[in-house]
Amino acid sequence: MGKKPVLAIGYPTVLLCHHLALTRPSQVRDGEIYVHAGQSIQAAIDSAKPGTKIVVEAGTYTEQLTINKKGISLVGDGAILIPPTVVIQNTCTDLTGDGTGASICVTGSGIELAPFEVEHRQVLSVAQPVKDISITGFQVNGFDGENIAVVGDTVVSIYINNLAGAQILNNHVSGYSIARCIQTSGSEIAFNDVSNCCVGAFIDPGIDGVQVIHNYIGSMNPKCTAQAALGVTVGVTVWGAFNSIVESNFIQNQHASGMAAGISVVDGFDVGPEFIATGNRVTNNTLFNNDVDMFVNTIGIGNVISHNQCFTPVALCD
Repeated sequence: MGKKPVLAIGYPTVLLCHHLALTRPSQVRDGEIYVHAGQSIQAAIDSAKPGTKIVVEAGTYTEQLTINKKGISLVGDGAILIPPTVVIQNTCTDLTGDGTGASICVTGSGIELAPFEVEHRQVLSVAQPVKDISITGFQVNGFDGENIAVVGDTVVSIYINNLAGAQILNNHVSGYSIARCIQTSGSEIAFNDVSNCCVGAFIDPGIDGVQVIHNYIGSMNPKCTAQAALGVTVGVTVWGAFNSIVESNFIQNQHASGMAAGISVVDGFDVGPEFIATGNRVTNNTLFNNDVDMFVNTIGIGNVISHNQCFTPVALCD
């Protein structure tokens, strides 16, 4: 497949927490803020105006971040986030279970959330959306919730809910049940590296026009075997979604008692009869050494499964 994607987000190894004090103000140049090791990323976010690019230079930052304003570009350049001693309470608290918190919480205002069910809390309403947020290049260690959670309309490790056109690019995710839970139409998940998870990317029922392209999804977490009966051990699953593009991904070593799949396209009848996988394109993927490379079980029309380099089943592989 060539050069593997850039590694940036993931590695949930628990590190010793330490306090990094704000030793000097961040540098501001031409609409950009530069944060150095020993400074506060949150302070830079709080002071930033819409359209600001915040560059976080190499170092370990003991912070849990909240972005609640539009037009912020947050760029890590060798930056590592680890949990603070005191957990920050924000919209993303308890999003994936009691006591969980995201390392980076992107949130609108006036958000109403449903109670936790199965894997996360659904967004019921948003009073004021947050828009035009970009986050790239961070390594996140030791948080018990999502690495990045986005809640509010215009990231589970990366949970995206109700944010039109979100992009998750050039990240590394490891050691989670669901690496990417995608509940946002028009999202792009590209050039990411996933390993040691039960699901690489999960496109929820009714979600329209998601692109999952040029990702590497490696060996599955051994703890995922118990979830095989639930049908959630898979590299990429299109579950009752519409017009998805799953293309040019490399997926290998998905194993769970013979029941794991590299890519699956299935209907979401258990959610509702209207969630029939329709118009999805699964093309030019490379799948190797999975229990089943391709699993397709849908009555939907317009699905294209072609030009995938794989072995099982023969009828779906080229």
